[in-house]
Amino acid sequence: YQRRVHGVDVEMQGLARLFANEFNQLRPPKRVTFVEASLIKCLERRGQPVLGLEPFLTGRYVKHSNNFGFVSEEDRNTPAAFSHFTYCKSRGDLLICDIQGVDDMYTDPQIHSRDGQGFGRGNMGVDGMLKFFKTHRCNSICRVLGLPPHQPKEVDFGTVVNANSNSVVGGERVAIKVQAPTRERSRG
Repeated sequence: YQRRVHGVDVEMQGLARLFANEFNQLRPPKRVTFVEASLIKCLERRGQPVLGLEPFLTGRYVKHSNNFGFVSEEDRNTPAAFSHFTYCKSRGDLLICDIQGVDDMYTDPQIHSRDGQGFGRGNMGVDGMLKFFKTHRCNSICRVLGLPPHQPKEVDFGTVVNANSNSVVGGERVAIKVQAPTRERSRG
């Protein structure tokens, strides 16, 4: 169990690092980074527990967003624009949220996937994506990066949301489309 849970966290952190590199190639006003996380297995301890490991961040730790629409009162542009970017860059398949850390060195992200699969129990799928965009207001960084505004409407399960938009992100044309799941999932 520990290996699976910590492994998912390390996987999300690694994927977030890849998206951060793509984001930084567009030369935003502030670069973002995710700390490198790893797993260790304690061979000499009873049960050989598996632990997640990452560097300690020194400074004022701030939670900028969560995985279900919360945005910090500080409402900084860079964390919100990064989440918006990940949605566009993945063509609406993923959205990296739950942005937190020190300055623009982030840790412990959550990833929502369009199909709601993978990325642990915090993956709220399309519901989480809709919650993000319900509270997100495009900012100057979104505009500089050419990210299309996306303000979804509330939907019932089974209704298709066609927020289809063809926009250019970092010189690449992307299509944005969100589809609500066809059955209601437990939010437990």
